[in-house]
Amino acid sequence: GTRGFWKDYPNMNALVAELNLRENEVFTPFLGSAFYSPEGLEATAPVFGDAPELPSPLGQVLATFDNFKRLPVADRTTMVGLLLATLDLNRDPDTFKMYDNMSADELFRRA
Repeated sequence: GTRGFWKDYPNMNALVAELNLRENEVFTPFLGSAFYSPEGLEATAPVFGDAPELPSPLGQVLATFDNFKRLPVADRTTMVGLLLATLDLNRDPDTFKMYDNMSADELFRRA
C-alpha cells in the first residue's frame, strides 16, 4: 500500500510542540512518491505542500498533468467530462442529489 505522512495532523503537531521540538528538526521536506508496474514508472504522486493554491479541480489537473508517465495524452483527455462533473458539484442540493443517485459507471459513461 501507499504510505505517507501529510502535514495536517494536529495531534502530531501538538505532540511536537508539547515536547518543545522544532518542526524543521523533526519533519523532512515534502517528497514525492513513485508508482511502478513491471513496465516501469507509471505515475508519481503530487506534492501540494509548496505548490501554488489554485481552485479545484484546476489546481489538481495542473499539478498532476506530468505525473502520469505512461498515459498517452489522448487518454488523459478522457477526464474532461469528469472535471465538468466536479465543477457541477458546486451547485445546489438538487445537483448533489442527482449525483448521489448516479452510479460511478453511469457518471463515467456520461462524461
